[in-house]
Amino acid sequence: MEFICGTQELKEAVLKTSKVINKNTTLGILETILIQTDEAKIKLRGTDLGSTIDTVIEANVVEHGASNIDSKTLLAILDKVKAEDIRMKFDIENEEITITSGTAKFKLLNEKISEKYPDIDTVDKKYFFTIDREEYVKGVALTLFSTSSDAENKPFLTGIDVSIDDSNKITFISTDSQRLSKYETMALEKEADSDRAFTFIIPGYSAKVLQDLAKVPGDPIKVYWSGNIIMCSIDNSDFYCRLIEAKYPDISRVIPKDFNTEITIGKNAFKEVLDRMNIASKENGNRCIIRCDNEKIVFSAETKEHKILIEEEVPCLVSGMNIDKMCIHVQHIIDVLNVVDRECENVEIKIVGSEKAFMIRMKDNDKFTHVLMPIRL
Repeated sequence: MEFICGTQELKEAVLKTSKVINKNTTLGILETILIQTDEAKIKLRGTDLGSTIDTVIEANVVEHGASNIDSKTLLAILDKVKAEDIRMKFDIENEEITITSGTAKFKLLNEKISEKYPDIDTVDKKYFFTIDREEYVKGVALTLFSTSSDAENKPFLTGIDVSIDDSNKITFISTDSQRLSKYETMALEKEADSDRAFTFIIPGYSAKVLQDLAKVPGDPIKVYWSGNIIMCSIDNSDFYCRLIEAKYPDISRVIPKDFNTEITIGKNAFKEVLDRMNIASKENGNRCIIRCDNEKIVFSAETKEHKILIEEEVPCLVSGMNIDKMCIHVQHIIDVLNVVDRECENVEIKIVGSEKAFMIRMKDNDKFTHVLMPIRL
């Protein structure tokens, strides 16, 4: 196999496919990317067996074929060469790769180029939906932080549940049993089997990889779903992901609907006071006590050894019952405030009771809902 292509285009394609290459893999073949010729193009593929990225760039193909190359070595070369074009020749029989760019010539001896690269399952493109890439990026940002890290006992909670209903509403849901995040948006188009619900659990790591691909402005993402695999078409790339095969828990009863207290507080002031509370609370299980009345909310936190005590009050609007004493998890709320929209000025805290699940939302924005359990005193 031999081809000539743009150096920068090849570098961008390698960087993209390398997003799914696991640096800690024990399988040498998974440290490589597969390069295949296709008429006047080449297709590059990277995989960790759970996620796969295919991307295509234009090339002048001298000799057709397919082979693989160590991604780390290729990136190191592409970082250093300066010429606009690069020529790559793969001699499979002698396990040799020759790379030429400008006056520089590299010869690589690599036994991996003759190994068979892992295949991926085909995806039926009959059923799909499309989503604005900015909405996908936001949906993952507002839910990924609530996924669980307990892959051994509850693997289904390490992913994000994505569903689309008959009205084309897409819902992202995540929970680690202590907190829950939900984000709703609309599909731009959909083609689905009316007898099957369009719902799947995408692993958190895979959701993040696709989010990284979607951060570049461009056309909507088209998502195909087939069995336990989704394929997402984005720009000149296809992202394949093996899904978590499980039924996600019903969260409808977890989200409270009736509240006795509603607090409106400035987002920045809220985060700043929690950052100060964290000086003490992080040494005491992230505990912070709050109490509130009509015009203010009072925060207090202390270290486990009672050597540091912090108290501060922040102006706010309170409707409904006052809160005499409620214990919150400081870091969990900071996590929420770190991902809400930058333009959001105020957040709402809706409380049923001091020992019941409570809700945090962006003021005047009902697309995002976050539910937290208070810490029992």
